[in-house]
Amino acid sequence: MRGLVFCALYVGFVFGTNAVTVNTIYGQINGFNYNTADGRTANIFLGIPFAKPPIGELRFEKPEVPGPWKEPLDATKFAPSCTPHHRSGIPGEHSEDCLYLNVIAPAEESKNPAGHPVMVWVHGGGYCVGTAKTYGYKNISENFATRNVIVVTIQYRLGPFGWLSSGDSVLPGNLGYWDQRAAIRFVKENIASFGGDPNRITLFGLSAGGGSVSSLSLSPHSRDLFAQTIEMSGSAFAPWAASDSIVQSTLELALELDCQIADSKEMKRCLKSKTSDEFLDAVDATGAAQRGLNILKFGPWIDGDFFPEDFEKLVEDSPKKPTIIGLVNKESAFFTTEGNLKPINKLLVKPEDYANYGEDDLIEFINGVIAPEAIFGQQTTEVRNRFVQHYVKRDEPDDKNYEFYLNRYTELVSDALFNIPCLRMKNAKVADGWPVWFYFNDHHNVGAFKDNAPVKGE
Repeated sequence: MRGLVFCALYVGFVFGTNAVTVNTIYGQINGFNYNTADGRTANIFLGIPFAKPPIGELRFEKPEVPGPWKEPLDATKFAPSCTPHHRSGIPGEHSEDCLYLNVIAPAEESKNPAGHPVMVWVHGGGYCVGTAKTYGYKNISENFATRNVIVVTIQYRLGPFGWLSSGDSVLPGNLGYWDQRAAIRFVKENIASFGGDPNRITLFGLSAGGGSVSSLSLSPHSRDLFAQTIEMSGSAFAPWAASDSIVQSTLELALELDCQIADSKEMKRCLKSKTSDEFLDAVDATGAAQRGLNILKFGPWIDGDFFPEDFEKLVEDSPKKPTIIGLVNKESAFFTTEGNLKPINKLLVKPEDYANYGEDDLIEFINGVIAPEAIFGQQTTEVRNRFVQHYVKRDEPDDKNYEFYLNRYTELVSDALFNIPCLRMKNAKVADGWPVWFYFNDHHNVGAFKDNAPVKGE
């Protein structure tokens, strides 16, 4: 009897009075409650594995379903972030063992017998940095659980660990997308245990997360796992969301790691033997990013597997699901003048260089990055002139200064990286009968910018 009392006290001490438990197809999960400001309760489950750890022999392989756990799973703290592609992107504790998700759910049972609607958040970060931990659980509880919506935040492999490719079936690439698919499949199979409706799953994401959601809506491997999408500031048509240089970046990295072997299987075996620190050192040596519209060294590409056709054909063939696509004003100020996402940012004009930025700099960017002769050939001069007329000469004020040119530079980069790709996806989906809603935010938070910021946008 005394033993039973001790066990009861021990359980109460470990889990507290706010413990909550669910049973999934993989086993029992223990989480905790969070009390919101309006007096409601959210059930919190952190660090749930949705795949086997992609380490050892499973490194550079498609994710495998997790085995069932015999003991209750402690889901009371966030898992480490996925190892980024560059040390400057390390947010704290990180690991290659990072395929975990978090569930924030209303404690109150849904009035709908099918369960609460579910939203799965895919974080951004250029496919090379980012973590679910950034979003915590408190704000999500206050903003979503109080509205009877379940939110799931997921992680996926980043940088070379998630996106390198040899260009063949040995290292086909797009492992980060396979991770996202595995997470969504886990949600669809298990969300009913958390009070959710597996038939009302909405994917949403921002930037690379938006590009991911856009892409997941098209792939035959993922598009049937959810009901609808919200694609925020990202599109599968973006130059950074379908790179043509992944194989070359992989070969450069393999060379730096002494793994550039003609036989792909041997190269893969060699890459598996290297430590994550050796990979980070190699990225330091080869460069974390490249200057251009395809700014990423490692990211998605049309591989013939996850994407068996080009995006236009996949839009045509995919089920026509409700879609929200959106943009914000001067999106690329995040890169051009604010200097964010440094691990992949080759577009920044540094504050000390603001005052010297002028017409020649903008034209040089147009000639070298937007309209290089290697791409446009005999049409190069005509194409460059059109860009100059629109982004440099259009409505030129008499007193044009560096702020004018920095704003036009930001407008150009925003169009190339975000606006045109998102509009292209919107137009393609509408033309093929998808129900699409489009938004554009043009208000910016004054408090988010320094008084002397030359470019201010949402």
